[in-house]
Amino acid sequence: MKSPKEERRNPVDRVSKIPAPDKRAVAALGEVEPQLRQILARHSIPTQDGKDLIQDAFLVLLGRLRSADRPVERPAGFLLGILRRLCVGYWRRKRARPEDPLEDFELGYPPHQLQVDHQRLLRRLLEEVNVRHRRLVLLRLVGGYEAVEVAQGSGLAPGSVRKSILRACQRMQAKAREDNAALRRIVSGR
Repeated sequence: MKSPKEERRNPVDRVSKIPAPDKRAVAALGEVEPQLRQILARHSIPTQDGKDLIQDAFLVLLGRLRSADRPVERPAGFLLGILRRLCVGYWRRKRARPEDPLEDFELGYPPHQLQVDHQRLLRRLLEEVNVRHRRLVLLRLVGGYEAVEVAQGSGLAPGSVRKSILRACQRMQAKAREDNAALRRIVSGR
């Protein structure tokens, strides 16, 4: 029996221990790797999500190769087809969900209840602002970009961006005051 150290030195022995369907799947993956990247690029899939989709497609291929019921003639072509289908499904799921501007905003640690409440309030207040101003506010306040950077990215004048953000914040403050006054009336019983 070989020691683990000897086994690491001779990778051919490890490959020979892989079952036949798995070898076919690995060979198919190596054969079509450039085409997989092209498919991901064509569908504009983000890098991390693309890796997950390739892994999912590979697992589907492995499952089909291991099942004797429905044999796969060309594993490489099957892998490409599965990845295309997964890419289409990826964007359908993305589009089906309503856009949440604060979804990708992570704190890096579990949020306290107060932070959760503030995010909930910010979402509600952002609904009062039109879409163009909402993007500017998110880039400036949540994303941390300077007004000049937001202006360059959006193609607007820096003064226009500052004014739009100011007006949007004023609308959100007015809505927050209205909500606060209504809440006080409810609590006091008036």
